[in-house]
Amino acid sequence: MQIGFFNYILQTFDNYKFLYSIGYLYIPLFALYVVYIKQLSFRKFMYRNLIFNILLGYFLNSSIIDFDFRPYLIILFFVNFVFLIIALFSKFYYMSGIRGGQGKATLPLNKWIIYPIESLLLFSFYVLGRLIPLKIMSWLGEKAARFVSKLNLKVNMITLKNIRKCYPDYSDEQCQKLLTDAWIVFLKFLFETPQFNYFAKNYSKFVSIEGMEYLEELKGKPFVVMFAHYGNISILMLPFKALDMRVSLVYRFPNNHLTDWFFNISINLVGGTPIPKGEAGTKLLFKSLKNNIPVMIAVDQKFEGKGSIDATFFGRKAPSAPGVVKLAETFKCPILPMRSYRLDGVNQKIVIDKPFFLKESSEIEQQRINDIVEKWVKEDPKQWLWLHNRWKKES
Repeated sequence: MQIGFFNYILQTFDNYKFLYSIGYLYIPLFALYVVYIKQLSFRKFMYRNLIFNILLGYFLNSSIIDFDFRPYLIILFFVNFVFLIIALFSKFYYMSGIRGGQGKATLPLNKWIIYPIESLLLFSFYVLGRLIPLKIMSWLGEKAARFVSKLNLKVNMITLKNIRKCYPDYSDEQCQKLLTDAWIVFLKFLFETPQFNYFAKNYSKFVSIEGMEYLEELKGKPFVVMFAHYGNISILMLPFKALDMRVSLVYRFPNNHLTDWFFNISINLVGGTPIPKGEAGTKLLFKSLKNNIPVMIAVDQKFEGKGSIDATFFGRKAPSAPGVVKLAETFKCPILPMRSYRLDGVNQKIVIDKPFFLKESSEIEQQRINDIVEKWVKEDPKQWLWLHNRWKKES
């Protein structure tokens, strides 16, 4: 006897109790809502949606509704549940209270699909990376880098343009080699991230630290750590862990907030506190330094916002964020330069330079900071992240 489509759905529902299973999914969804979303209008929507599906569940499991009509209610239940997930994620991405995000922009329909897929792929990569040994993940990162560096991508064009700006005497072969080497350093860092738990517990096997005495001298005092996107930035907090010190890290949260956990793995495992860039994180920065907790700030990204300083970098105007200089001036505290080097395989090195106090104007000191980073890049160009456009747009 042929079974109709609706009756097939109904029999499947009755046999496997899908309604109860999906009902349990409301628990994590509401937990997500309680933590991140607190707008009254959306709260009312959530409550209405929940009550609606509870009533549907009651009618579906009672004798009030005719058996032949129940498949339609099941479909309505699933449609309503999917609508809830889409609405929740759309709010989750762009709510102004999430991770220092700005504004309340409406989420485009394509990002309802792209962002969840991105997060699912990243989660799958993380789970797989946890099962594969560290050295193999690092090797895979190198193979992926060699493949990506040969593709005709916009980011590769930007990278080659940046390299030629700094090294005009380089041949095409030298530029391409530096592009490949820079990708290797960057993708090794990403591919090793799922194994950072193991790496952090056994870092003494893979990481050597130079200049630890400078950090020990500053323990219990406020200071600002300047670093660049150089080598493996995730390991820069390991010296703090070795000295049982707390540290706050300023960084730009990703547009896709569902992938934020991946980039916070290294921060959380060493007891660090992530702080969003911009005005949202300013109060947290001040609070950290007042409590003698050092803050780490990257100084090599282009910044054209309020207070930007046009210091030079490799002889060209490079809009620079004044955060490190302003904090050091306000708290009259030292600046501690730190960087890491990728050596061979998974072996790496952290270098802590002698701290220094500001003596000149903000513009002069910002130029001093840019010169320090330029010196680092010249020491080992492949360690720096050449993938972003650091300089002011030239006419």
